[in-house]
Amino acid sequence: MRLVSFSSLLLGLIAALVVFTPPAQAQTVGDHCLARWEWTDEDHWNPPHMVDALGWIDLRTLAQAGTAGGEGGWMFGVYDSPMGGTGMDCYGANLEKPMRDSQVTVVELVLGRPARSLESRDWRNILWEIYTVDASPDGSAGPKPILPNHNGVISLRLGGHGTIKDERLRAGSHPAWPKVQEVLRQVYRETRQKVLDGNFPADTHRKVLGNWLNKYSTDDHTLFIPNDLPNEEPIDPSTTITDDFNRTDSGDLGGNWTIHNAGFEIISNQAETTSSAEVQYTASSLSSDDHFCQVTAVNHNSDDRYSCRARMIDNDDAYFVEFRPEAGTDLRRIRKEISTTQTTLCTSNAEWSAGAVFNMETDGSAMEAFEDSVSICTATDTDLTGQLQCGLKSNASGSQFDDFECSDLAAPPPDTLAAKIWWW
Repeated sequence: MRLVSFSSLLLGLIAALVVFTPPAQAQTVGDHCLARWEWTDEDHWNPPHMVDALGWIDLRTLAQAGTAGGEGGWMFGVYDSPMGGTGMDCYGANLEKPMRDSQVTVVELVLGRPARSLESRDWRNILWEIYTVDASPDGSAGPKPILPNHNGVISLRLGGHGTIKDERLRAGSHPAWPKVQEVLRQVYRETRQKVLDGNFPADTHRKVLGNWLNKYSTDDHTLFIPNDLPNEEPIDPSTTITDDFNRTDSGDLGGNWTIHNAGFEIISNQAETTSSAEVQYTASSLSSDDHFCQVTAVNHNSDDRYSCRARMIDNDDAYFVEFRPEAGTDLRRIRKEISTTQTTLCTSNAEWSAGAVFNMETDGSAMEAFEDSVSICTATDTDLTGQLQCGLKSNASGSQFDDFECSDLAAPPPDTLAAKIWWW
């Protein structure tokens, strides 16, 4: 048995209390609706009636999320007013309103799920069921399972409500663990192969194991290794990637960066765009897909859309916080990109401020964007797992960036985790 000091115990109690307090995001809700995603003229997926939406969550398969155009898959949205007559299937303002069996049957039919497979009878718990015990580990039959944040908590966030449900997930003891374990074993397999192929630095997969031991409150690293792979020991995780761009003017950002679309240059100790551009920092990899990407937006072209991209793999997949000036207002949004197909996960408007620091945080399946340490918007999404690199993207010339950083969200040390478990 691990002995826990009083100070660690106290810290654990405080952390547990903080973790399980839902963020103060609740807004006046007018309706909840099941509807299809809409393909826009700008070639990405948006929720229907987005101007009236407070938040939404994706119910598609991974393949549907990565397909451009056509008939959209399904989403569940929260709206600020009653949406009857819009063609959406709406359920009223109460997320916990009991549903008739016939209504649940329709939901199962619409989402392509077996009859009588959903046990819950209200949308709060139906969403939780879909994303936990009834999730699809490879995303082929529906959403992948919610993964816990770096504190070991699975959390379902929904705009208009904040956190609608959360629970601590410990390896082997939570009903959703078998689905989560399957995802983690596949992530480990892919990460190890990238190390062998020379795409990730040596021992990256062992750092990932070290992070998971803390995050999932276990001493048994073999829980995460597929049975057909060798037993390799974990090592301590710790990675931070930074670039202040303080170097001689150059036509690119240097050897630490991989160019997917040329157009970033070093000018006066800053990264500046000379055209539409996308780059990925590939000289190193993080130890966890619980991480953040951060950059200072020194100045921007009024026609630009730029983003700091987390969980990035090549130029196809990423979560990113994007800034875009539009018709007198400045739009910020979190999007995901799968096989080059983009989906909007949340949005917010604010005035442009030169020198603002933008931060995209991916913590388990919880996505949150920040501007100057102030939260912009939050979302839950489970599609992208295991990606350990970050990057930058810009859609026009004349924008300047500085002080790029990409860093792990460190899991608590074992003693603190033990204290949390003891109290919880």
